[in-house]
Amino acid sequence: LEYMTCLKEGEKMDVDKLKVNANIKNYIDSMGYGEEESALFLLGYLVGAVGNAQYKRMGQDRKPILNKLNFGGVDRSKIIRLCDEVFGKLVQEKIRLYNETTFAECKKLLDKNIKNWKLNKYENLFYILSGYSFKTESAMINKGGKGNEK
Repeated sequence: LEYMTCLKEGEKMDVDKLKVNANIKNYIDSMGYGEEESALFLLGYLVGAVGNAQYKRMGQDRKPILNKLNFGGVDRSKIIRLCDEVFGKLVQEKIRLYNETTFAECKKLLDKNIKNWKLNKYENLFYILSGYSFKTESAMINKGGKGNEK
């Protein structure tokens, strides 16, 4: 996407300041994400956490949280709404306690950058899905590496 000039290269973030687990820090660092990309990655990670909880509760490949994403892109106002909705779902699914620090870091980065947001709606969706994929893959691997969440 950078080669096709769809993504602009940003400044790499100092991940040592993030209070998240080492796997998340390593991924953000290895991808060279800046603050905006990291905020969206963490938001996507939380979407994945909610989706995994919904899947465990409902089964049958059901993850209603994914209906909150617009696959035509996510603009700045939708990021704000999605952040609020994700927190509500963390509470509803009774997983807030396990994700509170990650949510706090996500929110801190969003609050710092939201007024001067530089990413477009397609880039926003891209980074949210990166975080979602990261969380979903780790859940699949932790279930025995069978390639699914069952």
